[in-house]
Amino acid sequence: MGWDALEVRHLKAFRAVAHTRSFARAAVDLGYTQSAISMQIASLEKAVGARLFERGSGRREVALTRGGEVLLEHVDALLQGVAAAQLGMQRVLAAAERPPLRLGTFQSLSQRVLPAMLTRFRALLPDVDVVLSEAGDDRAHWSALQRAELDLAFTLLPVDAWALELVEVLRVRHALVVPVDHWAEDATDLLRLRERQPLPLVTYRSRPGDHLAAQLRALRVGPRVVQRSDDNRTIQGLVAAGAGVAVMPWLAVERADPAVRLLDMEGLLQPRVVALAWTRDRLSATGKAMVNAALEACRAVEEEGWASGRGPLGANRARAAAQPRRRGRREQA
Repeated sequence: MGWDALEVRHLKAFRAVAHTRSFARAAVDLGYTQSAISMQIASLEKAVGARLFERGSGRREVALTRGGEVLLEHVDALLQGVAAAQLGMQRVLAAAERPPLRLGTFQSLSQRVLPAMLTRFRALLPDVDVVLSEAGDDRAHWSALQRAELDLAFTLLPVDAWALELVEVLRVRHALVVPVDHWAEDATDLLRLRERQPLPLVTYRSRPGDHLAAQLRALRVGPRVVQRSDDNRTIQGLVAAGAGVAVMPWLAVERADPAVRLLDMEGLLQPRVVALAWTRDRLSATGKAMVNAALEACRAVEEEGWASGRGPLGANRARAAAQPRRRGRREQA
């Protein structure tokens, strides 16, 4: 016995009687009979070893004893602790019923699309955790989807993988990134002159680099790869340092960089087509909510101009106009 016999229902009955100063009113508030309230208070007094209320004959209201006043100082904190524990357990159980959504992504999407996408998703399903897996090459995502290690993944089209379902979410035009003092006026000017001489190219290690190289060869521009990286900032930094030029999706470039200029390649290269992929017959209701969030976020990205050459380029163009361009260097990239 003693304090080990204390129960939550005893504390709730005590608090109700203490606040209403009446066993009868406490019974009404808690939905018990008056005798049940009396029994709970009696059990509580036995557990704590002290009387908690003065029950004078004929008194309409009961009064707290000194021991009751001391217990009342702590009962709210005790019951709040129980309520917090109950809420925590409910969340654990809800999480067990709703497993985390595992999403494969890559760098430019993580930077430009993912924040708005997750904001929209959490507004719909705030209790579902999202576990991110970032890869430089989307082919790693294909394998992870087929092994059921991911629920959804961003990928570039075309996809050479069986049993994957796809929805296109974004089309991204390319920019030719050149040092700020480069002589080329536009991408067509540079590529035309490189038909007979390889273009010194800083490009990606992963599948996008191979895809871009194939498109450049189709334009009769034989690229000479001078550096490779799957980090967008590294590629842009190498261009700024004069290592070569780069072809990057508009979504990936830092437009405010004063050390480079961005030349639009619309009509020269096919856009980068981004899709969300999942394994056939494995798209849950949670996954569908994420697909819808991605579509909404990508529409917003397109409207802001991040998916193409449109958008807030005024500052970049102003810097380019202010920089002297060296003429007569057409044999250099």
